[in-house]
Amino acid sequence: MKRYVVIDDKMRNQILKGVDSLCDAVKITMGPSGQNVLIDIPGRNPIITKDGVTVAKSIDLIDPIPGMGARVIRQAAEMTAEEAGDGTTTSAVLSQAIFKSGLKLISAGYQQQDIKRIFEKASSDVISNLESFAREIKNKEDLYNIAKISVNGEENLARKITDAFEAVGNDGVVTVEEAKGTQTTVSIKEGYQFNRGFISPYFVNEEKTSKCVMEDPLIITAFKKFDTIQDLVKVLEYCLAENKPLLLICEEADGDAMKTLIVNKVRGNLKVCVVKPPYVGMQKFEALKDIAAITGGKLFDNNTPLKDFVVEDAGTCERVEITKNSCLLVGNKQNEEEVLERIDSIKHDISVSNEEKEIHVLKERLTKIRGKIAVLNIGGSTEVEIREKRDRVDDALCATSSAVKSGYVAGGGLALVNSVILANKTNSKDASSNGIYEIFLEACLEPFKQIIRNTGKSPEHILEKVKELNLNSEIRNIGYNSMLDQFDDLLDTGVIDPLLVTTCAVKNATSAACMLLTVGCVLVSEKQEIEDIYI
Repeated sequence: MKRYVVIDDKMRNQILKGVDSLCDAVKITMGPSGQNVLIDIPGRNPIITKDGVTVAKSIDLIDPIPGMGARVIRQAAEMTAEEAGDGTTTSAVLSQAIFKSGLKLISAGYQQQDIKRIFEKASSDVISNLESFAREIKNKEDLYNIAKISVNGEENLARKITDAFEAVGNDGVVTVEEAKGTQTTVSIKEGYQFNRGFISPYFVNEEKTSKCVMEDPLIITAFKKFDTIQDLVKVLEYCLAENKPLLLICEEADGDAMKTLIVNKVRGNLKVCVVKPPYVGMQKFEALKDIAAITGGKLFDNNTPLKDFVVEDAGTCERVEITKNSCLLVGNKQNEEEVLERIDSIKHDISVSNEEKEIHVLKERLTKIRGKIAVLNIGGSTEVEIREKRDRVDDALCATSSAVKSGYVAGGGLALVNSVILANKTNSKDASSNGIYEIFLEACLEPFKQIIRNTGKSPEHILEKVKELNLNSEIRNIGYNSMLDQFDDLLDTGVIDPLLVTTCAVKNATSAACMLLTVGCVLVSEKQEIEDIYI
């Protein structure tokens, strides 16, 4: 393949152009005063959204070098959303600020590897400081405050999210569906979730969330490996004839079996996904029995091959959501008698076991098999309104879940401001940093400044006022509440962010920006006509 070679300043300017194109579009959504973005979808209704990850994923630049720069930043933002469930916009804003700061240092004659090393050290210090500020979620009001920030201050949605988490407990699962009417409601359904995801990204059918979502699927549970298609022929014939989605939960799928499933999915013949069962050894076998019972199906193995399949042997549920790392079954059509037998069996195993690890797994299985799922049904007057609400609620659910796990810090960008103030006071910086450390810390103030910028006020003036108030205070949580246009103790007034969201944004933004700063040459492929290729 023929390629063009682009080196040094010309290349860096083109990369910066791509970074700016993506980040400038994303950062206008930041904070309660952020604006919506209107996105054209060819052949469909346009989307209006304030969700940073949706905006970022919708940007694919025509020019190759700016496009590569934008994709690297988008990858950092998507990684933050994947790890913490939110923080896409914060990650993009930080990436842009850190990259621009690094470019100025390179222009001034600093070595890229020195910049990268000191930026990474400063990033580690900022994250450590953030962790020292964290507080635990203690009550319903803390949950409500996290949710309210994530849904941009809409109190009704925040209350619904809080009610959903309260109904299922901190370890429960909350998911989102579109309602048929205009009202947003919460319903509680039977559900089961385990920590295994799709075994191939080809099974994804929702690009925005990187999920495989299926309604009323046929569920096959099998304690065996599939490497030929013969065992699956009857199942596939039924699903194709009835236009039924297929979820296959099995030990392994490989060879011709895997290729056939992927080809049918890619060509649109069949909605299908393959997921491995949780746990190892005999606990894997027992978990498959649990799943078969709660979905009302039969467990297949080498003694009961699928070539003898009849539709009554399959399980089903109302909806299944599968990500890279988890599988969620909602509204299971369970066999109540078998479920009770499974519960009694697990309780018996707990009573006779002497191994701590085994007891932990058994208790986990018992919790899952009894599980309840809270479903938020998002209503609205138009499809565009429902989509916009759903994007915000998705972010809020992930942010609230992250806060439950990792705790929370002051919101509105204040936690980063305080972390920078503390880092400047400590002696942990490298004596030979020549100001690089301080330049990174200055870039970490950009999320705070962007929130202020979106209100139409001067970020420098507000920042100086916040620094002054915190220097004279022991609580260090006085910040600018842009929703109320006043200075408050942000923890007391409920302006809070999940710790995990903020730390992941700093970590991933630093990684992306530093990798771009170390690029000295770009190879661009010559444009070619690409023929359709089928697997």
